[in-house]
Amino acid sequence: RHRQGLGDRDAVVEEGTGMAAMSSKAVATAPLVPTESPVPGVNLTLASLLVEAIKTRRKYISKSSNSLPNDDEKDSILKTIENKAIDATTAFLNELRSQAQSSSSTASASASRRNKNAASAPTNCLKFLLEIISNDSNSFHLRRAALVLMREILQRSSDARAYVASGEILLEFVSIVEGIQDTEVC
Repeated sequence: RHRQGLGDRDAVVEEGTGMAAMSSKAVATAPLVPTESPVPGVNLTLASLLVEAIKTRRKYISKSSNSLPNDDEKDSILKTIENKAIDATTAFLNELRSQAQSSSSTASASASRRNKNAASAPTNCLKFLLEIISNDSNSFHLRRAALVLMREILQRSSDARAYVASGEILLEFVSIVEGIQDTEVC
């Protein structure tokens, strides 16, 4: 299967692509099972949790920007959506922390090499989120959800902060934000 650029990554988040191919009859009867991680350098479990966190956060941001004030039923629904977003984000961050801790607590050299991906998991997730933010064809709500998760990762990971502070990445992020700001002003 062939992917092209970030547009497919948006499709991974929005439509759940990157799943095993099945016949149309099987799709109606069985859930799709991911066969590969949509986030390069991250295991499937963590990538699935990240995608779910992005989806639920995007849904919450979208619904909260469209909600009308003083409607108890809508407030209740919005609160439920917000709780799902918080739960999905918490599950992702807990798995991310677990992988990062397991990689740092391993002492042997061979185990250290195996866990190199786990140690760079926060950085790889951050790269994925930066790609979502930088693609101006992604919806505002999707980019905003990615930004929220990016902030959560940066608060918790010194490796991720060092990666962003490396100069080139920081300049790229600032140019992304400036580009978004310029397109919204016009």
